[in-house]
Amino acid sequence: MFPKTYLASCVRACIVWTLSLAVADVHAATIDPPVTGSGVSVPPGGSDPNWQVAALPSLYTSATTPYAAFVFSGTGAGAVPSNWLGGASNAGAAGARWIGAQAVPESLFPSGPVDPGANPPQVNYNVIYRYSFNETVAGPADFAFWATADNEVRFFLNGTIAADAMAPTIVGGTQIGSIADGFGTLHSFTGSGSVIAGTNHLYAVVTDKWNDDGVVGTWGYTGLMVSPVPEPASLVLAAPVAAAFVAARFRRRSVPRT
Repeated sequence: MFPKTYLASCVRACIVWTLSLAVADVHAATIDPPVTGSGVSVPPGGSDPNWQVAALPSLYTSATTPYAAFVFSGTGAGAVPSNWLGGASNAGAAGARWIGAQAVPESLFPSGPVDPGANPPQVNYNVIYRYSFNETVAGPADFAFWATADNEVRFFLNGTIAADAMAPTIVGGTQIGSIADGFGTLHSFTGSGSVIAGTNHLYAVVTDKWNDDGVVGTWGYTGLMVSPVPEPASLVLAAPVAAAFVAARFRRRSVPRT
């Protein structure tokens, strides 16, 4: 038989351990970024209150960041390029719509004959989009969402924007998922990072690639689409990563933050 004092100490230790686990679990959260485009009520060229254009190439000077990202939709001004997910109808996925740095999906820079001395230089460029959310306590957070971009996108939790003439980026943040390209398909982004008590940021670093055929060079358009739950047709397109997404979604769910 163990002494009563020993048993009491063991009980107290178990209670403290259980409470510590409970507190740690309270800190855990699943962050579902809001779908881009603010729903079908936003007109072409309208703005998305949830997503901001957080950084532009410093050689692009026609706008001052941050500002609300523009929504693409319809078939007239502000129409979505046909090869982007959803096409001109901008049906998107789970209500998501394309957003961009300008009211119409145009390159930030002019295109033309290849010129080694061009200013801006004829290279890839980045635009950074940002979703901000608040947490009451610091702790680990899981992310599980789908996204696509023209031409490729990386996501980071917090960190600092590093300005650049053509390719601003995020330093010191936690990358969520891996880099993804292919703007006709949604890609799964899952991962974890530590949130702070207060305002946090999820950054999307979108790269638009310079295309050089040796005679004429072109920049395309920069755009981003984020959707927590893809529509069935998009699930078929993204089948290789569906299993990983389902596993992540069932670990923990919460209401998207606004």
